[in-house]
Amino acid sequence: MDPSVVGDAILGALAAGALDGAKNVGKSALADAYAALRNAIKRKYAHHEEVTEALEKVERKPKSAGYAQVLAEELQSSGASGDQELVLQASELLELVSSLAGDSNGGQIAHGNNIAQADRQSTASVTIHRRTE
Repeated sequence: MDPSVVGDAILGALAAGALDGAKNVGKSALADAYAALRNAIKRKYAHHEEVTEALEKVERKPKSAGYAQVLAEELQSSGASGDQELVLQASELLELVSSLAGDSNGGQIAHGNNIAQADRQSTASVTIHRRTE
């Protein structure tokens, strides 16, 4: 598995868990799954201070693209993005978030680059222009 994909899954789970966990306090399964992932990262990567600091910043400001980028970089450089235990926990959390989002009046969760999302019979697209030199 591509390590950057793994890092995206962990970051996506953290961001989704932080956002939805804060909004849906009554959904204890989500809160528990998020806490388990967060605690596993803090326990296993406590010696990588940059990882735990970046995680705490994302938790404080989960919508910050800058903090998300730093966390992704720290997960990658520490090796956490290749940690299969964390990948499994992140995947399970993302599945839970997706299933809970399906219970509402709509909601979309997307993580990564160059994403277009459409809702209610609309369309979306992404066009990427690369400069040629």
